[in-house]
Amino acid sequence: MALLLSFERTSTAICVVPIGVQSNEPRVFEIFEAAKALITYIDSEQVFDKSAAMGCGGYDTYQSETFYDLIANAREALKQLEITMNKSG
Repeated sequence: MALLLSFERTSTAICVVPIGVQSNEPRVFEIFEAAKALITYIDSEQVFDKSAAMGCGGYDTYQSETFYDLIANAREALKQLEITMNKSG
């Protein structure tokens, strides 16, 4: 099994870009599906990593820039991996 990756640095993160999949190993696809499900859950359930007191007993929750960027990078990497896997057969 081989998952060929390229690492690209951006101003905020290091992105992992899949450039090929050489495997009939079902584990690669299980990991892909698990990561995809995690990103879908984070999006649908509005998962946050920060909160701030609003001063009236309530809290405002939000995603930090780092957390948001990690999710966006993971989403893009999964999209590219799916395209690569489809091309690889």
